[in-house]
Amino acid sequence: MSYAMVSQNHGVGIEVHHALQRELGDEPVEGLIATYAGTGPDGLCVISVWDSKGHADRFTAEQLVPTLQRLGLKPDPTRRSVLEIDLEDIRVG
Repeated sequence: MSYAMVSQNHGVGIEVHHALQRELGDEPVEGLIATYAGTGPDGLCVISVWDSKGHADRFTAEQLVPTLQRLGLKPDPTRRSVLEIDLEDIRVG
């Protein structure tokens, strides 16, 4: 079952997302279907769609948090996803 997560990062700009993308490189991330990011009045909003919650959790632990630390950024332990959704496969046709 696919998994989507929406997170709001208060006080963070899009430049942090771009820095993360540069640091992570162009290699495909296992299980990542799509990522959308943008900023609004509350800061950075990231929507990511994964093959499973396990893929999202593994990426966060093994790649995202270490990359943030290499960039000198502290992952905010109080940051929480504002929405997590298990998506059922939809077949057309």
